[in-house]
Amino acid sequence: MHTNQKLTRILALLLGLLLLLSLAACTPEEQPPVTPPNGEDVTLDPIWDTATYKHDSILGNGGKAVLVDVEAKGHTISIMLQTNEETLGQALYELKLINDPSFFDTLNGMKADWNADQAYWAFYQGDRLMSVGVNETVIEGGEHYRLVYTQ
Repeated sequence: MHTNQKLTRILALLLGLLLLLSLAACTPEEQPPVTPPNGEDVTLDPIWDTATYKHDSILGNGGKAVLVDVEAKGHTISIMLQTNEETLGQALYELKLINDPSFFDTLNGMKADWNADQAYWAFYQGDRLMSVGVNETVIEGGEHYRLVYTQ
C-alpha cells in the first residue's frame, strides 16, 4: 500500500470518528426530574409526560437567538433557539419542536387536540396575542415569544 493510500485511509477513519462524536454530542440529554430551587418535588400535569424538554434548554447552533416560553398546565420552560431559519415556524420545525410549521398541534411533544377538548397553542409576543402564526413570524434574533397551551 502506498503512503498516500495509507494517509487517505487514516484521514477517512479520523473523519468518521469525528462524525460519530459530533452526532453523540447532538443527541438530547435525558431530562432530570423537575425540582424547584427550594428542593421540593413538583408534580406536573400529565400533559408533560410526553414532553421532550421539561427544563429550560438551548437548542440549535445558528446565528440568530430567539427565546420561546412553552407554558402548559401550570409549568413553564424557556427554550433558547439558535437558528439561521427565516421564520419562527421553520426554526421550531427544524429543531423538532413542532410537527408542522404551517399548522401544528404538537409542541415539545405535547399535543393540543381541538377535537377532543378544544385545546390549542396560543401564540404571544410578551402579553400580546399574535395576529399571525409562527410560520408567518419572521425572526431577526433577540425576540421573546410564548406558546401557551389553552383550553
